[in-house]
Parts: sequence; C-alpha cells; structure tokens
Amino acid sequence: MLTHSGVADVPDDNPGLKYLQTVHLSVADELRGQGSLDWSSPGAPPQGKEEAMMQTKEGLQTSIAGFFQAWNAYMNGSMVPVPDGSVNVTTSGDGGVHLSGLSKETKFDEDFDKNMLLTQVHVDSPSIMVVAIPTYVSTPDGLVVSAVRSLVNQPPSAPQVEATFRIEYAKVDSYQIPSRIVLDIKNTGVIDFGLSACQVSVAEWAKK
Repeated sequence: MLTHSGVADVPDDNPGLKYLQTVHLSVADELRGQGSLDWSSPGAPPQGKEEAMMQTKEGLQTSIAGFFQAWNAYMNGSMVPVPDGSVNVTTSGDGGVHLSGLSKETKFDEDFDKNMLLTQVHVDSPSIMVVAIPTYVSTPDGLVVSAVRSLVNQPPSAPQVEATFRIEYAKVDSYQIPSRIVLDIKNTGVIDFGLSACQVSVAEWAKK
C-alpha cells in the first residue's frame, strides 16, 4: 500500500494509487542466489505515469532480490566460510572467534561471540564496502535472523548509506519463513512488504 509520496500523503483518488491497487505481487525464493518478485496487473498505468510506475516496479524488484540475496546467505550457511588454508581463525579475549580471509579481490572479516553466534561481518572489495550487524530472535525451532543493519559504501569512496532490513516470521509446514519484510534506507524511504498464502517445498537441487 502506497501511503506517502515525498512528504505528502497520497489521496485515495490518486490515479497512480488506484493503478497500484490492481497490481498483484508474488515472490519466489530458493534459499540461494536472489529471490524474485513478479508484478502483474490487468490494466495499464495512468497516462503520463508510465515511467513512475516502471521505477516503482523496478525498485521493488531490486529491493526484494537484494533482501533475499542477503537473507539466503544467513539461512543457508554460506555467510560463514568453511575454514581452510585461506581463512585465518583467531580467538578474542572474551572467548569469541574472528575469521578473516581474502577471496580474489574481496577481503572479509567476521566476528562470533563465545557461543559461535555471528555478530558482525565486514566485506571490503573494489566495488563495495559493507559492515553488517545481524540480530536474532528465538523461535521453537531455534534462532532466526530478525534484523540486519548494514553500513554501505558503494563504491568504497562513496558516502556511507545505512540500510536495515527487519523480518517477522510465520511457520509454514515445518519451516520458519518471512511473513513481513521491512526495508529501511535511512533518510530515503521504507518499504513494508507483507507476505501471505505462502507455500514451501524442497527444491530439486536440495534433493540432490
């Protein structure tokens, strides 16, 4: 639901709003790579609003893909590299663990507390620098990521942008999956995305 445009409330009779109310959105994700958002509508955007509606569509698709790319990495374990000869493992004074390494041109550092819970990720590459701080919530199935606050410089010489995503979960079958996603880009905007009628199945690649 579009509620604000700039600093002004959107009136109920706004042509752009009425068009958006006809749009059907659906999301698919395979717990690896990026998720995808499908946008379909039985009608055309209001005359003169085609470009604005396309920007809205592309912005949502980019935001949802970016969210699932990050969330998938936390949920499928790829956020934590397998320690090998290229990964340095050290311990901290409070009993935690620090991982660091270099993959091609990307340097990473990860901090874990004494319970091996990931507390901070720092990624530095020629194209982007990110410091990500995850927080967690307890469920009957264990801990799940409830929010990730990221400080992003893209490229590293660019001004820093603060982006936070927050997640609420619902249990579908035996899985905890997002039921609400809030994407908050500080001083820019907030996308509040609710999910319903969710289904879960085991992907073919996972069966193998």
